[in-house]
Amino acid sequence: METAGNHFVELVVPFFLLLPRPFRILGGLLQVVFQVVIIVSGNLSFLNWLTILPAIFCFDDGFLAHFMPRNSTDKATRLQRQAEEAVKRPVGYYIRQVSNVCLAVLLARLSVPVVQNLLSSRQLMNTSFDSFKIVNTYGAFGSITRTRTEVVFEGTLATSLGPQDEGRVKWEEFEFKCKPGNVTRRPC
Repeated sequence: METAGNHFVELVVPFFLLLPRPFRILGGLLQVVFQVVIIVSGNLSFLNWLTILPAIFCFDDGFLAHFMPRNSTDKATRLQRQAEEAVKRPVGYYIRQVSNVCLAVLLARLSVPVVQNLLSSRQLMNTSFDSFKIVNTYGAFGSITRTRTEVVFEGTLATSLGPQDEGRVKWEEFEFKCKPGNVTRRPC
């Protein structure tokens, strides 16, 4: 059940953000709650706080007004109506709208190799696919291999460590309690 919920929130809910207001708000709430649950569990919490930030944009003024004092929301609504009535949209507004659409088309075009990489059986992690490095792949764990490089701390009880003692000094590894290692040892 937990896996199904995880897949639903990560694979289906993002599409809610493209749907009308009720679905967008529901999608934002589900993403925020999902990330908070992960934060409470203590896993990768910095990345989860960052993931909450874009989800906040799912909530419009009408939704957020439920969490604000009534007198401040009434005043904000009145000021917003006055501003809309007093100002006609300048040419810059339309230029910005066209620029936004052009930027979206550019990002969609640049994202094609990223999506192809995502669907590939031989994915590249933490890689950029264009010279401007605008779009790229990201992985919290860039690669997972069968071998792991680690630092081993060793010490000796020998009183002399000169070149003449080479080969005669016995070095012993310091075994840390909670470090992964011996699979037959009880975890800490």
